[in-house]
Amino acid sequence: MITTLSEPGPGESVEELPATIDLEVGQAVRIRGRTGVGMTGSDGSEPMVDVTRFFVPVPPWDLMLVMAFSTRILPVGEAFAELFDQLARTARWQSERWQS
Repeated sequence: MITTLSEPGPGESVEELPATIDLEVGQAVRIRGRTGVGMTGSDGSEPMVDVTRFFVPVPPWDLMLVMAFSTRILPVGEAFAELFDQLARTARWQSERWQS
């Protein structure tokens, strides 16, 4: 899964290589990059965001939990990525049926 996620999408750059991390909701692949927002501003340029994504497989149902956090403040993207890591660590399953 890490190999697939390490490939940036169109218009996306990788800021940090994908890594496997343990979260309360399961083992996740974390990837951080920069991508356009999909719209152009009044000056015709496409704003960029720094985005941190977490992909958590949910094996019993063959599903994937995806958590994505982003900031438009690129100069402090790394600090926000640390905050996003902390937010992802707070995720919990609300029902026993989702626990593996």
